[in-house]
Amino acid sequence: MSVKTDAVKRPGFLSRLRSDQSGNTIAMFAAALFPLAGLIGGGLDMSRVYLVKTRLQAACDAGALAGRKQMGVGTWAASGGKANTEAVRMFNLNFAPDSYGTDSNPPTFTESSGSVTGTASATIPMTIMRIFGSSDSTVDVTCNAAMSIPNTDIMFVLDTTGSMASAPNGQTVTTSNPSKIAGLRKVAKCFYESLAKINIASVTPADCNETSDPSGGNVSGSQIRFGFVPYSSNVNVGGLFENDWMADSFAYQSRAAVLTPVWVYSLGSTSAISGWLNNWTPTTVPTSPYNTRESTSGWTDVTSGSVTTLQGSKPFQQTGATNSSNCTGSTYNNLSGSSNRLTGLSVTTGTPNSPTLLSTTQNPPVHPATQQVLSYNQTRNDTVVQYRYVWENRGSGNKCYLESRNHTTPWVKTQTGGTATTPITWTQYTDTFTNWEYRPVTHDVSGLKAGGSSWNTTVSLPTGYTTETLLVSGTNGVSYKRVVNSNVTWNGCIEERKTLRTDSWDPYPSATDSPDLDLNSEPTSDDDTKWKPSLNGGIWLRYSGSTQYYPTITSSSSLSTNTSYACPSAARLLTEYNDASGAASFGSYLDGLVATGSTYHDIGMIWGARLVLPDGIFSANNQIGSTNGIDRNIIFMTDGDTDSGGTANTAYGRPWWDRRQEVDTSVGPNETAVDTKINARFEAICDQLTNVENVTVWVVSFGGTGISNSTKTRLQQCATDTDHYFDAANTADLLTSFKAIASAISQLRLTN
Repeated sequence: MSVKTDAVKRPGFLSRLRSDQSGNTIAMFAAALFPLAGLIGGGLDMSRVYLVKTRLQAACDAGALAGRKQMGVGTWAASGGKANTEAVRMFNLNFAPDSYGTDSNPPTFTESSGSVTGTASATIPMTIMRIFGSSDSTVDVTCNAAMSIPNTDIMFVLDTTGSMASAPNGQTVTTSNPSKIAGLRKVAKCFYESLAKINIASVTPADCNETSDPSGGNVSGSQIRFGFVPYSSNVNVGGLFENDWMADSFAYQSRAAVLTPVWVYSLGSTSAISGWLNNWTPTTVPTSPYNTRESTSGWTDVTSGSVTTLQGSKPFQQTGATNSSNCTGSTYNNLSGSSNRLTGLSVTTGTPNSPTLLSTTQNPPVHPATQQVLSYNQTRNDTVVQYRYVWENRGSGNKCYLESRNHTTPWVKTQTGGTATTPITWTQYTDTFTNWEYRPVTHDVSGLKAGGSSWNTTVSLPTGYTTETLLVSGTNGVSYKRVVNSNVTWNGCIEERKTLRTDSWDPYPSATDSPDLDLNSEPTSDDDTKWKPSLNGGIWLRYSGSTQYYPTITSSSSLSTNTSYACPSAARLLTEYNDASGAASFGSYLDGLVATGSTYHDIGMIWGARLVLPDGIFSANNQIGSTNGIDRNIIFMTDGDTDSGGTANTAYGRPWWDRRQEVDTSVGPNETAVDTKINARFEAICDQLTNVENVTVWVVSFGGTGISNSTKTRLQQCATDTDHYFDAANTADLLTSFKAIASAISQLRLTN
């Protein structure tokens, strides 16, 4: 018989355990306990790491944003580093030191080119995972915030009227209290530096209330453009036009020459003299000098017969004379007045001399005379013969004989009544100036057009004359006044398109009725839709003393133009000034602004809108960058109430003379009426802009006492809303206002 061992008799422990399934759960749990603890502990510790990193990142972001916002459009170091202080403060509010059991390091924030970068770190001690040998975990985060500017267009519409030359609030201009125009130049440069982050050398950090100059440029990668419309009673926009946008001719309040024809004459052959009256005068021999014996010598004997003299018949010998005494005495030499020395006179008729011209009618001829009449006289030199009796011996003893002698002075006798005629032939050669007629005159201004968008700066208008001599064969020259062209300068200011004769622009007129208020459409072939050059040098306003004449006055003298005229600096299209050269150009442009002229707010806003709207006449330029969207802004700044200036030469002509907006053209408007129309038209334009998507209108009144409350109300209503209106009493306020606008235009965002 065999013997059974224990092994055979019963299974071992493990065998029994394997075959006995009761109580296995406890063993299995014990085996899984350590891996499960690792999984749960790791999950808890990783959750803590994630939570800490999330909160740390949020705190870093909050700090960067707060610091960048505190920096605004200034610099990081401004105000003693307040931006950095604010960034750290905001970080600590969101992640206090040792939060969540961490060992955190102080955050650091730096700024470069307007972008704020922050870094922060925290060490998180492990809990459950520490039993598995895991060390502490360190979390690092970075954050970045920038004042980001979207594609942005900014159109400055700037009042540069005469009042801008004074100091704010009517104070005296001094070095420490500069004029408003000087303040505007400085503030606009600071505005540019705030947005573009490029330095303009002509303003200091102190000018802009900063501690350092901007640098690095805007890093947002966006497009920032600036444009300008300085305005007074006009705007200078003509240089931006295509030639086709300007009319070839236009009726100006000017003057036209009154002309008469210049006739040049030629003379024909003069006729024979006729019409002599045969009235030789005098008919009686003058007693002087002929009744006086001229000389005792030179006498000739009368040898025979009798001589007939004016005093009768005289025989050659007086036989009754017996001695010298009765021969030479008064018995025979008895001519009256001859002192008993002459007995008589006779006359020998001479040959007539050539006729002498006494006068000529129509000399020089005056048109339309057909002939000259020449008047003549004619002289004849007759010889006066004197006679006397002398006692002498002629061969037969002394006897009383007759002698004669020709007087050396001829007796001049004159015949009158002779006339002749010369025919006049006329030829018209030209016209001569006689007077000016002051009235509306249509002038050809096409000479300003140089092709495409190029322009000449002068145009010739027939508003002068010169005195010349017309030399024509056969004449000695004719003096006449020839009308000549005067070169009139054009500096770019324009006269607006056709406007509406109305007192109200509500509802807003159609483009057909009032093309001047059509902000988008290009001109057509119709001249009513085209602009015209403003030519002050070709304009006269028909004043004589204090009297205004309408519509016409004629004068041979030059009347004074009697008009004020101001053409502001040339407007500029929207342009990027995104480097040092651009900054210099921006600053130089502002330095060139001059304060002059009257205040027409309407024309400034019209052209501010045209130069910024996306679908208008400058759409090719204004839509650059529009694929990424453009925020469009108009910054309208003025220092005063509307002031039409009465007789100013404006973009709407000369109100009293042109009367383009008057319903009743028989009456010229006074200055108050013109101001009222300007204000109404300005309000209509502002209302129209509120309907334009993505265009923001900022309005700043500047100068304090120079602007009435009613004007401030009008300006406030023109702004997009009350938050977009600023009232700046002085230059410091203006800087604050412009900085607020710059900050609002900028958009704060995280860039990491």
